[in-house]
Amino acid sequence: LISENTQFFTRISEIQENYLEQKKKSFELEEQIGTIRESKNKIELLLNTKVQELEVRESDIIKLQESQKSLINKNEMLDSSLHVAEQTLQLQAKEFSIQLEKFKSKIVEYENKIAEENNIETGTDESNQINRLKKKIIEKDNISKILENKIIDLQ
Repeated sequence: LISENTQFFTRISEIQENYLEQKKKSFELEEQIGTIRESKNKIELLLNTKVQELEVRESDIIKLQESQKSLINKNEMLDSSLHVAEQTLQLQAKEFSIQLEKFKSKIVEYENKIAEENNIETGTDESNQINRLKKKIIEKDNISKILENKIIDLQ
């Protein structure tokens, strides 16, 4: 009976030791689980932060793409406006050329008329000829000024 009691208490002691070891291991495992949970939470927080950063970047990229499309549209509009302006300038240049030719033609007519008048009045005294020449010079200066003004206006 004593031997059985001794064995029984020995067995109880072993069970208690195993229990304490298991409890110690359980505590250590709980500490490890806590550490793992903390690491997991930190990782999740870091991941959430990175996701938010990526969403912001994606939003920025979308804004940049929209801005780029807007700039492309504005550039196309400017190209179109430039083309229209070039065509308008070409038309104005043609009109100017036509007007210039008409004006030159009138100048030639006027010079011919003056030449005819000079031929008719040939043989008069020198002072009349000098006065006519002065008038011709003034008229030609006036014509030059008119031409210059028209050129400036057309530019």
